[in-house]
Amino acid sequence: MIRHDWYQTDSHVVIAALTKNCNKEDVVIDILDDKVQVIRKEGDTTSELTLHLYQPIKSQQATYKILSSKIEIKLPKQSGERWPTLVKEKKDMIAKEQKNWDRIAAPAEDDEKSEGDAALNQLFQKIYGDADESTKRAMNKSYSESGGTVLSTNWGEVGSKKVDVKAPDGMEYKKWSE
Repeated sequence: MIRHDWYQTDSHVVIAALTKNCNKEDVVIDILDDKVQVIRKEGDTTSELTLHLYQPIKSQQATYKILSSKIEIKLPKQSGERWPTLVKEKKDMIAKEQKNWDRIAAPAEDDEKSEGDAALNQLFQKIYGDADESTKRAMNKSYSESGGTVLSTNWGEVGSKKVDVKAPDGMEYKKWSE
């Protein structure tokens, strides 16, 4: 676990992830509207800091700096309100994550009618539609960089490197040219 400290202004929240001597290559920083995650790899050891933020932020405008003694993450607030705490209380997170198992267990009418490619397309649309921002970002990046041959839902795997083309077994990928 990575220790952290934080402070705020009227417009920003600033988090200091306290980790020494890290390189850009050793760190994955994922900033979403409601969550910040820092993963640091040191040899065979992985340290992680995951914060479910008290209020949403403007993740597209967030910035960070990797310094010798810490990683400083600057998050612009969506509203100018003061936060009483950096993270949500556990009870707020649990209420948000509860599932309606009856709805999930009962098949939808469209699911029964779909077959073949239509059913597969519908499945991928459902996965994408129900996914969080990190999963959607991973799906978009892996699919576009691999030319449609890879679809990953794990941002931790695909976020820090280019996704290579992976042809199906027994096939060879060739670039199309005119």
